Amino acid sequence: MRKLERVGEQEWRFRWPRAFWDEYEAIDEALELHNAGKGAAAERGLRGVLERVPEHLDASWQLAGFLHHRGQAAEAADLWRGALELGRAAFPPRAFQLGRDRLEWGWLENRPFLRCLASWMHVREAAGAREEALDCARELLALNPNDNRGVRCVAMTWLLQADANEEAVDLAHKYPEDSFAETIYGHALPLFRLGRVDAADDVLWNAVSDLPLVAAELLQTKPRAPRRHLPGAVTVGGADQAYDYWESNGALWSGTPGAMDWLRRVQAAVKTAASDEAPAAGR
Repeated sequence: MRKLERVGEQEWRFRWPRAFWDEYEAIDEALELHNAGKGAAAERGLRGVLERVPEHLDASWQLAGFLHHRGQAAEAADLWRGALELGRAAFPPRAFQLGRDRLEWGWLENRPFLRCLASWMHVREAAGAREEALDCARELLALNPNDNRGVRCVAMTWLLQADANEEAVDLAHKYPEDSFAETIYGHALPLFRLGRVDAADDVLWNAVSDLPLVAAELLQTKPRAPRRHLPGAVTVGGADQAYDYWESNGALWSGTPGAMDWLRRVQAAVKTAASDEAPAAGR
């Protein structure tokens, strides 16, 4: 039977029965069948796993993904929802407190639940239930603050869309060494909206200095999608990162009164400072 066990002062992991682990060979076989174009056989394999181990969250997650991409969204949603209910039922209600206790991705045992929660987050967002999706993102970040899957990026975008500027600033503060445009530029914009001019200027200066192509893309009239070197991957500091950020957050900048003029001024100041330093650096 599934349950959570404490592995540190504020750290927990799932404890799954032996039967749970024994089914991964069947799950791998189902994935191979799916990749070979044998979707019906793959589905039968995963349903077989769930007949033997109904609480197998990874089998539910995989099967829901197959069904969702095939257009069976309702059944997929039922599977993801049911998997989350099973997982959450293992949380000890008094001992485990969200926001204090963690369920880190680094423990393999935790990944099935975290995968299901992330998928449910995206499903709710796609259905237009943005606040529910944001709550899922908040839960994921509270459980796994190391955020190996980059949930903070979509969370930042959704917070800015909801005009939750204080929360957006707080989120950015948790990841001061980030290389994501969403948290670097996403830190500057809510400060500007809140009227914290000096702090906003400092943050935007660093953002434009570190990721100049993002500023240039935001200021383009009609940005064009760049050629991708690796589909699904993003180059830090590259044109693809800049375009992706414009695509997801450009409207937030252009829709904030004064933000584009501010960005233009800071970009010009950064360029001037870099030009002034260039001769000294060359001597």
